[in-house]
Amino acid sequence: MAYKWKPSASQRRAFAERMKDPAEQAAYETCREKTGKRIARLRVEMGISQMKLAELSGVGYSHIARIELGRYSVGIDTLSKIASALDCSIDFVKNEKQSIP
Repeated sequence: MAYKWKPSASQRRAFAERMKDPAEQAAYETCREKTGKRIARLRVEMGISQMKLAELSGVGYSHIARIELGRYSVGIDTLSKIASALDCSIDFVKNEKQSIP
């Protein structure tokens, strides 16, 4: 069985404390939403559906939808799978200053 990392109680408390600051919360949500919108934009540019992206990446359809809506933070493993399916690098997905080819 693979080891699954879980944050410690002190890490969860520290994160919860940080999220009380509206600026921190806005920055966290903005990053999540920007990443989701970037993934959606790349997917649409490729002309594929969320279902097809889910199939190509091995990530569940509902997870793709929630990521694109900014409801979920995307982990590095999932981002890597999605970027690979979109035929681009993780950096390209995260960096909104780069133009879509």
